[in-house]
Amino acid sequence: MRDVKGLGNNFNLNDYMAENIYMFGGQAEYIKLNINKSFLNDFTDWFYIEDITVQEEREDQIIVRVKSNRESMRRWALRYSLYAQVLAPKDLVDEIKEDLQNAMENYRK
Repeated sequence: MRDVKGLGNNFNLNDYMAENIYMFGGQAEYIKLNINKSFLNDFTDWFYIEDITVQEEREDQIIVRVKSNRESMRRWALRYSLYAQVLAPKDLVDEIKEDLQNAMENYRK
C-alpha cells in the first residue's frame, strides 16, 4: 500500500469514495454542474453535502461545484443526463457530448 499514490498517512477513505463514485482511479478535480432542483435529493445521495458548493440558484435549477474524479463524473453525467449537465471543465463537457453523440448513433441503426 505504501507504493500506491495517495495512500499516505493522510489518506481518508470517505473522501476517496466521495471523489471516486464509480471507483475509477485518478485525481479528483472541481466540476461545475447544472442540476434540476427536482433531482437535488438524488444528487446529494451520490456526493457528500459538505463537498457541494452552490454557486447560483434559479427557480428550477441550481448551479453547483463538486469535487470528483473525472472519469467517475463522466459516467455519472451520462447516467443522469436528463437531470444534470456538466458545465465545466470544457474538455470534460466535450467528452460527454461526444459520448452522447456516439450513443445516439447506436439508436439510428
